[in-house]
Order: sequence, then structure tokens, then C-alpha cells
Amino acid sequence: MKVTFVYRHAMVNDENKSAEVFSVFPRFLDTPGLIEQDFRVMFGEQTANKFLERWPTTFKAGVIKESHGLVPSTDLLDLMRNAETSTEVEKDGNKRAAAS
Repeated sequence: MKVTFVYRHAMVNDENKSAEVFSVFPRFLDTPGLIEQDFRVMFGEQTANKFLERWPTTFKAGVIKESHGLVPSTDLLDLMRNAETSTEVEKDGNKRAAAS
């Protein structure tokens, strides 16, 4: 996937081709860590580490909100369901911690 990074990045930034990324690169969906790998290639280790530390609190809610405006697919719906479920678990954990 590192070898195809430049090509995939160009696809994602092209409105006419961005919807095809997962059909051209289906392993992107079922291989853990590929999105993180691309982020590290784009921004370097130090920035990637900061981003990953802040992901749950800073970006997650916005990404979930934006995903509701996308054309639904089975994969997207699965990802959204997982993200929303983990957000609910985080909120419940925070409520219990605050009550203690």
C-alpha cells in the first residue's frame, strides 16, 4: 500500500474518482492500520502520533456527523455503527467516572 500511496491520494482528491478508491483497493477496508499508515506517510511520525492521541476527543464526532451526508453503502453503515457505538460507550464511561 505504501507503493500505491501517491496514486490513491490522487484518487481521493479527485471528485470523479474518490468513490472508486475502495473498489480499486478493497484491502483498504479489511486490513487494520492502512489509514494510519497513509496518515504517517503524509504528515510524519510526530504529527501522526499527536493526531492519534487526540482522535477520540477532537475529530471523532465531526467525522461521524459528516458521514451521515455520504451515499450509504454496507461498509459505510458498518463503520458508522461501530463509531457511534464506541462513542456511546465512551460517554457512558465518562458519566460513571464523573459520578464516582
